[in-house]
Amino acid sequence: MNLHMLAELNDRIAGEVVVPGSPTYDQLRKVFNHAGSPAVIVRGQSTDDLVTALGFAREHHLAVSVRSGGHGLSGRATNNAGLVLDLSAFNQVELLDPEHHLVRIGAGARQIRVLLCYAGEDEDEAAASVAIKPLLQLGTVQSQAIQKKPYYPQFT
Repeated sequence: MNLHMLAELNDRIAGEVVVPGSPTYDQLRKVFNHAGSPAVIVRGQSTDDLVTALGFAREHHLAVSVRSGGHGLSGRATNNAGLVLDLSAFNQVELLDPEHHLVRIGAGARQIRVLLCYAGEDEDEAAASVAIKPLLQLGTVQSQAIQKKPYYPQFT
């Protein structure tokens, strides 16, 4: 990949553009079960960054992998010689309506943030409840730490 093209992309992105040789590249190119060698990793900070990165990938015929909360088992959140779109900055979790269990969850949110928002717990307690006491079923999360309230997220 041409350095001039990457510099141009970097100028158009508010977030971070990470390329081989960057200090964080080795850490960011990996998922927990696979290490890829993408040509570029874009850590978008806005939807404009995502649109710009996808346009760049289309223009330069790059394969695209999307990394959300980092919990995909398939290893497809990285690639070789393509573009990785890292959504970790989109990690907002907002409890909209506690009575109806209505939650807005960002694409980069991790389960622990969702449980923290829902339960109003501190991070250590929530981590313990996730690691030790969860009952996970399709669409339901229950734990003693959240008083055995069923958790049915509704996406808005």
